Amino acid sequence: MTAVIPWVFASLAALMLGVGIVGFWQSVRAALGLVDESSARSEGATDAEAVLFARKRAILEGIRELDFDHESGKLSDADHERERERLRAEAKEAFRAIDVAIGPHRAAAEARVAARLGSAPPVAPAPKAVVAAPAEVKERSPFAAAPTKHVCAACSVENDSDAVFCKRCGAKVEASAVEAAP
Repeated sequence: MTAVIPWVFASLAALMLGVGIVGFWQSVRAALGLVDESSARSEGATDAEAVLFARKRAILEGIRELDFDHESGKLSDADHERERERLRAEAKEAFRAIDVAIGPHRAAAEARVAARLGSAPPVAPAPKAVVAAPAEVKERSPFAAAPTKHVCAACSVENDSDAVFCKRCGAKVEASAVEAAP
């Protein structure tokens, strides 16, 4: 019996060491960004929602890369603006599709918040129709009229036509603001 006890403690120590090494490895992977985000999605997310979130991430990454290419001189101003508007339109469609997909979850979350705060739940708006995928969306003609830009009354910076707030000073861009062609 006395010869078995050291082996039990040695086995437990080896097991604990293995668990510690695995935990440390997972921490290192997370710190270096080597963890797949799709495996870290929320419990309630469906495969369709995961695809929508992946699409959103890819579009936003594309916008960042496009801006970098423009800043480094690889793209002309006209090409950059045209591509950026196309990607922004795709991002808007992706955000709308995500809003539709998470609509039922939003209502449940708002009900929980209302119950926690002790107030009546707000009336949720009816979900919008599902938006077409980017492959089904017609491309904007390169010869189409360029979108108008709003000029901020506070700092005179041109903002995108769909901007609500100024990208420099953060002031609200009014609909009656002066519009300038690009």
